[in-house]
Amino acid sequence: TPRGDGPIRASRLAYATTGGTGLATRLRVLDLPSGDAVTEIDHAPGAIAPIAYASGRPDRLLVRTSRSGEERPAILEDDEPHEPPVRLFQIGVKDKKVKRLTENNDWIELLEVSPDGKWAVTRHGRSLSYQFDQRVPPVTFLTNLETGEQKQIFTEGRIYPFAVRWARDSQGFYAGYSYSRHPK
Repeated sequence: TPRGDGPIRASRLAYATTGGTGLATRLRVLDLPSGDAVTEIDHAPGAIAPIAYASGRPDRLLVRTSRSGEERPAILEDDEPHEPPVRLFQIGVKDKKVKRLTENNDWIELLEVSPDGKWAVTRHGRSLSYQFDQRVPPVTFLTNLETGEQKQIFTEGRIYPFAVRWARDSQGFYAGYSYSRHPK
């Protein structure tokens, strides 16, 4: 549900479960405030982020996936060529249809959906070692969730948001970022 200045007004809550596989590949959608399960979606597209993001529309969910679905025997640190991308998917609550919204080959690290469900801001990590070497910075996109069109934002300077909050009317958003004049 969108975050705002006032109380959260949500009709549904979605969260990821492992389904006994060790990877979070099942979504459970609950009706609030009754707590009754509206639907369960097995075999989501890969392992999903711990919390599924409900959009501003009651008929769909937006989720970030963190793996392509197959098990890997070992996870190597900073193994960028073999690290699967984290992409954005839309899942229909009633029909359970899955639609990939992004074609990126990097890793979506931040996702914030507008209250009206039409837009999303995503920050994409392009290097697994950026936090340490500051060489390849992340990029930020504004995505139209109805058309799939993406536009890179914050292209001037060194603005890499660590948090995004939409205005209640979905006409804009606020971004928090750390700023430094140090070259590294």
